[in-house]
Amino acid sequence: MDEKEIQQPVQEPMTPNVVEPYEKHYTAEKFWGKMKTAAESAGAAAVYTALLLYYVMRSPQTSLRDKALIAGALGYFIFPFDLIADILPGIGFTDDAAAMTAALITVASNITPEVESQAKEQLKNWFPNVDDKVLKAVVEAVRAGAILKRRNKK
Repeated sequence: MDEKEIQQPVQEPMTPNVVEPYEKHYTAEKFWGKMKTAAESAGAAAVYTALLLYYVMRSPQTSLRDKALIAGALGYFIFPFDLIADILPGIGFTDDAAAMTAALITVASNITPEVESQAKEQLKNWFPNVDDKVLKAVVEAVRAGAILKRRNKK
């Protein structure tokens, strides 16, 4: 589906420097290819997180710094041999989900209603029966994480 039609040292997946080296693995074509092959096994929440990141990155209001962070997180998602290999059933995408969630928390202020709508519309192509309450809970959890992150910096 299209949009419309080296082992890294083990670090906390919440830090941007973990995903930076993976930025080179991101392209829109690779992203959509990964989504085609991994959507079902990654699950609706992980796919929604990836789509939110993708549409935040495409927004002209998103800073270059945030776009670079997103490209790193999505590159990590695309790269099949990261900390936990994506081919491992049941756990293969847990590290990818953590990296994407950390990035999404960092760029949460860029999640607009338009971004949410675009991500939701695309998600429903793969998961037509997904509950909107679950998607809303994902965004609310990310925004709560962003608030906590800001408080901890003070």
